[in-house]
Amino acid sequence: MIQMQEDASKKSILLSIASICIILFALKLASAFCIPVLFSFFIALLIYPVTDWLLEHRIPKFLAILLSVLFVFAFLTGIVFLGVFLVKEFAISWNDKYQIIFQERILLFLEYINSFLKNFGLQQEQGADLITYFLSHLPSYFKDFDISYLWNFGAGIASGVLGIFVFFALVFMVTVFIVFELLAYRNTFSKEESSKGVIKSDKSLFFTSLNQVRNFLVIKTLVSLLTGLFVGIICKFLNVDFYILWGLLAYLLNYIPFFGSLIAILFPACFTLLIDDFSTAFAVLIWTFVANFIIANFIEPLVLGNRLGISKLAVVLFALFWGWLWGAFGMFFSVPFLIFLQILSNQKQQLQWLASVLKGPQKL
Repeated sequence: MIQMQEDASKKSILLSIASICIILFALKLASAFCIPVLFSFFIALLIYPVTDWLLEHRIPKFLAILLSVLFVFAFLTGIVFLGVFLVKEFAISWNDKYQIIFQERILLFLEYINSFLKNFGLQQEQGADLITYFLSHLPSYFKDFDISYLWNFGAGIASGVLGIFVFFALVFMVTVFIVFELLAYRNTFSKEESSKGVIKSDKSLFFTSLNQVRNFLVIKTLVSLLTGLFVGIICKFLNVDFYILWGLLAYLLNYIPFFGSLIAILFPACFTLLIDDFSTAFAVLIWTFVANFIIANFIEPLVLGNRLGISKLAVVLFALFWGWLWGAFGMFFSVPFLIFLQILSNQKQQLQWLASVLKGPQKL
């Protein structure tokens, strides 16, 4: 009897593992469908309060939804076209100006290495020959490299005529339908609650999760805008070229937990190091780090308060997992998914252990 129970337990574990693997494989294959739908869902959550406000001011329902969606998509379209324009300008400037400066810096660095090796009598050794050979050919490598490929890649994605149009058209239509359904579902749920009293149902849990995710997205958007503004101002003050590009990059990457802010700090600093002096690059690195640190550790927690209460390790692991599954979009979705999971685990008795894990160690 005990042996049969152990076998059943093992089979159950194996079946669960197999089910998880199948689900992950399906999500990986269905990314082309899931990403636009989820993107539409989160946009609908963002514009949901705006639609509500318009409805309260007696704007017809269809017109209120249409105006809200058009406003958001006008903003997104502006971001896309601004990014494409800035990348194009950066690519042209690299080929006309920065590439020559960078090659000159490589040659100066080569001379420094050669003099350093001569001082230690290492220029005839195999290791020194290898370093010298590599550094002497490095400028030619960058000479052959045309950064306009970056522009071609960005333009192919952002203005890729059919692909970008289909994506935005799909997201636009799905967003409109989701907002319609959310409004209808909320009205139905409100009537049920008023007739039955305050209840702790799955519907209540669902709307609680939606409100938490919506609050997070709204605050994250405002904080990201503030981050991009600060980074752009810092780069402008330090006379870094393309300060609008670095600000826009900081705004977009701030949606990605931890890793996005790190990349947003390193990009302008590395660019400045390649074409300017070390002190300017170091100043860019320090000031952008300070701006990100203050916003991430003081301003954002002050606005969010204790609404999330999620372990930072859980956030990092979720970002890595969903980034592996769906790339940059997956990392953007990771925190909202984690909020849903946290609220679900808090309300379900059998998932209390998961809620404790997600909260992490508590301060005494």
